[in-house]
Amino acid sequence: ELSHAISTALLLSDGESVTPKDLPDHIFDEGDDTPDEIFSYPYKEARRRSLKWFTREYLHRALLCASGNVSQAARDSGIGRQYFQVRMAEHGIRASEYRRRT
Repeated sequence: ELSHAISTALLLSDGESVTPKDLPDHIFDEGDDTPDEIFSYPYKEARRRSLKWFTREYLHRALLCASGNVSQAARDSGIGRQYFQVRMAEHGIRASEYRRRT
């Protein structure tokens, strides 16, 4: 995931090097568990955490494929744009982080 984030940041960064501001916010969220770590929790907590992880990862990948175009990412995902935006806000994801700079 970090390697993917760095590769994306290299493509989208303004300068000659990648800085922390070029990386998506979710990279710095220390509260997220990896899929394997989730199994160390009781069922209900593991389910909650895995859904959180899945949602964030799904949004991230959808926005990457759509180059930050929220309407396109939502359409490709088969969900409404407003619902997609609400999920983005819940996870602190900004579409601007995925737009290609020219």
